Amino acid sequence: MESLLQDLRYGLRSLVKNPGFAVISIMTLALGIGANTAVFSVVNAYLLKPLPVAEPEEIVMIGRVSQSLTVPHEVSYPVFREVRDFKEVFADVATVFYGIVNFSDGAAQAAPERLYVQLVSPHYFRMLGVEAAHGRAFLPGEGETIGTAPVIVISHEYW
Repeated sequence: MESLLQDLRYGLRSLVKNPGFAVISIMTLALGIGANTAVFSVVNAYLLKPLPVAEPEEIVMIGRVSQSLTVPHEVSYPVFREVRDFKEVFADVATVFYGIVNFSDGAAQAAPERLYVQLVSPHYFRMLGVEAAHGRAFLPGEGETIGTAPVIVISHEYW
């Protein structure tokens, strides 16, 4: 233990004698630790940590590519129905449409809040194998008929 204290005193005396070297050493250590933490956070989030769904290896995203857009985008409802009814290939099918809505509580002075939303089919949560943390998701038959009352499921963050 005594030799450890002697080494620490010697190191501190050396750093006080050469402040430029001390600053560069500390900055190098800080940058190295910061870069290592950032890389590990990305690797952990995208490669090591599993998706919060029951069987992620079985999930497939289907989209269509047009001549003008090179990225996949949503398919039409008739195409979705056709894929959904093709039971020989898929165990379950859900659709997702991403959009932006303005939400207001109806107060005259309150400015509407812009929300990023996902419009999903009723089988969405069941297909992913996830449950609502509070409240409920879709009941059987909800969202199957056009013109019925919409159901809203909000994220924990928004709640």
